[in-house]
Amino acid sequence: MYAILGTIKVKPAHLEEFVEHVRRHAEHSVQEPGCLRFDVLQDDDDPLTICLYEVFGAEADLVAHRAREYYRHWMEISREWREPTSGSRRRLHHIHPPDTDWVAAAPEVRS
Repeated sequence: MYAILGTIKVKPAHLEEFVEHVRRHAEHSVQEPGCLRFDVLQDDDDPLTICLYEVFGAEADLVAHRAREYYRHWMEISREWREPTSGSRRRLHHIHPPDTDWVAAAPEVRS
């Protein structure tokens, strides 16, 4: 299992377009065979802070995700919308539920 928590600080002038495009990016991402979850969250106290919680079956699935055209497009268009020094990414492991529960709950076939 490969889980990532990313925190992005969005420039105020670009919040609306960032949210619109990150939603579309997440909708594409969850259709990938190795993507088990792709959540986009917005901080209630600071709406300019967006968190991404991504779960992939394996690191290779994340590598495949990053090779997709829509991922490259998303990174290109959103680069200027982000505060350059505010992002963070953490690789995490699940304590609960355990990885075996994630695999059992994943759809067998995705288009």
